[in-house]
Amino acid sequence: MLVYLVEMASRPQVILPGWYLPEAAHPYYTLAPQFEIDFAAPAGLNPPLDPGSAAMFTEDESVTILKDEKVKGLLANTKRLKDVNADDYIAIFYIGAHGPVIDLSVDKDSIKLDSKFYRSDKIVSAFCHGIAALVSVTGEDGKSIFNGKNVTAFAIAEEQQVGKVEMGVPSPHDPIHGPSNASLFPAKAVPFQNEERMQELGGTYVKVSEAWAESPLPLCDTVRALKFHADDNLQPKISVSGTLLTGQNPGSAKPLADELLKVLQKL
Repeated sequence: MLVYLVEMASRPQVILPGWYLPEAAHPYYTLAPQFEIDFAAPAGLNPPLDPGSAAMFTEDESVTILKDEKVKGLLANTKRLKDVNADDYIAIFYIGAHGPVIDLSVDKDSIKLDSKFYRSDKIVSAFCHGIAALVSVTGEDGKSIFNGKNVTAFAIAEEQQVGKVEMGVPSPHDPIHGPSNASLFPAKAVPFQNEERMQELGGTYVKVSEAWAESPLPLCDTVRALKFHADDNLQPKISVSGTLLTGQNPGSAKPLADELLKVLQKL
């Protein structure tokens, strides 16, 4: 299985640092016991970690992955996207962070690789902002991977909550990137909204009724950390439509990995 890690994405006045720790850790420890994992990134070896995420998340799996010798070896041997052979893998899994919205939506190597996965009826899965990597992916008929499917991604309402859409100063209480990184994300730092783009490409966008609402479900540590106040949790949402699996937000990381595991075990 191929897991994509975000690198440093940048454009004028915008700096988006590295792969997001819990969004990699939770899926990795769900999938690795059952499948061989390779990491991939545009430039390959040792893609940088978002330091803000390392400081914010200190639950077991986020701490463990940083000390895991096998993971260190995988990171040291991260494959360049242009060198990846889709025939060697049964699925691809894109984690989140804002980088894919900036870079991968137009990255030729990523688009070519993902299109080959999709056209070969292999599992393509992504969540949160990682779904931006798929906006230019098409089938043999030239139609978008989203066309005619129920899909989800980070909602516009969620972007507004973390200060990436509305004009003005980003929220100093940004629960995803933390106050130390808030200045790195000027207003409208996200160039397009996945929620809108998926619908423009023929998808039916689905989401939780209230992203920031009290949840009766047991939630992973990622979700517990992403709170606006004590009683509000970021609720997960996943959608399965054929060979395309999508998740709405950071809290969907492990639920999506759980669903991917179920799908692959049936193959």
